[in-house]
Amino acid sequence: MEKYEGYDRIKTVIKRSKAQSPDAGELSGNRGELKKTPQLQRYQAKILKDDELRAFLSILRDAVINSGYQFVGTTQKVEEANKKFKELKFRKKFKRIAFDSLTLLHSYVELEKNKANDVIKLNIPDASLIYPKLKLNGDVVSFHQDYEVMEKDKKITKTINWSTDEMVHFTIDESSADYYGVNYVETLDGIIKLKDEVFKYILNLFETNAFKLHYHGVGVNPEDVQKFYDMIMSSYENNEGIVVTVGTNELEGKKYLDESLLLPLIELLNLLRNRILTLLRVPPIIAGTVDNSNRSNSDVQAEVAFKNRIRAIQEDLEDDINFELLPKLGLTDVEFKFKKYDLNEKKKLTELMVSLLGANADKNKLIEYVKEMGMNLPDGFFKEEEIESENNGVSLPPNSPMFESRKPQDNFKEKDYKLNKENR
Repeated sequence: MEKYEGYDRIKTVIKRSKAQSPDAGELSGNRGELKKTPQLQRYQAKILKDDELRAFLSILRDAVINSGYQFVGTTQKVEEANKKFKELKFRKKFKRIAFDSLTLLHSYVELEKNKANDVIKLNIPDASLIYPKLKLNGDVVSFHQDYEVMEKDKKITKTINWSTDEMVHFTIDESSADYYGVNYVETLDGIIKLKDEVFKYILNLFETNAFKLHYHGVGVNPEDVQKFYDMIMSSYENNEGIVVTVGTNELEGKKYLDESLLLPLIELLNLLRNRILTLLRVPPIIAGTVDNSNRSNSDVQAEVAFKNRIRAIQEDLEDDINFELLPKLGLTDVEFKFKKYDLNEKKKLTELMVSLLGANADKNKLIEYVKEMGMNLPDGFFKEEEIESENNGVSLPPNSPMFESRKPQDNFKEKDYKLNKENR
């Protein structure tokens, strides 16, 4: 219900989406639970098990977080937000939020409140265990987590419930209208499986010592084979000197499998690794899978593409913080923003700022501009120096037009423009 000035009546505003969510068919009645926790747990396990995939996602997380963040608003509001985030240890929690968002496209923050309804702690539950209850149009009604307990020698499933005011939901890379979307592991499932099998095969070759020597004899009887074996084994016991074998029959040492077998398998692993990096949009040069000998001008393009990728993730997180987390923390009239994480970008922005100052730009407007660009300049950054006037001892700003040198000047000579009665 909303009351508008100038009206004597109360106007009811109904907000709803007419379009049904793709998840509507899985819901019971007009609203229902949407569980995908078993699949999410499998995806999470695959990510944690695959050292390369986990490392690539960690590179993304670190690049997103390490730029740092800032608040934009009045000095009082910024100080209030910084104090609250420090009390809640948000910087540390943010790493979990970002990693869960990257791995499952979803992360959750439970708001723990005191009796005064103030948020005193942020808890990060396992995102793979949380599921929502939805309306047919996709709006979230509540969040839930199932757990099992033993009662009278029986396993009983119980449920934890959160209202939307008690939980903040983060999402990134929304590519479909359904709630869960399609995360990276779903798309890469076949590639991850093949990569795992190839790696297992290579590991098995070394575990079974498949590249060991074997000896093939032609016309050799068992007694000669035994003598030859004893001769070779005795030479292994003596690490010094050389091995000399003699005999009337040929007994040649060969490898059953040659190490060259590994080369195409390694190339296949590189191909699969690059397919993973392509989906994650992490350039190989950034992931460290390309050595320095292969560097070229393309690494500059790769860095630009990576920055765009990081910025896209940051924009999603910024929206959820500004429109979900901050209001629920009671922080208003302040905006959360990631800082520019690249030193070269800061340098370019500083050079631009110097140029604008040289063009007599307004300092307050300039501060607002660079804050919007991601560089936080505190109030009072530009010092207003006061210079004492020669005439009356009054302190004036350096650019004041009250200085004699800055007053409007009449450059016309009086003798050239003197008017007298005769010339009138």
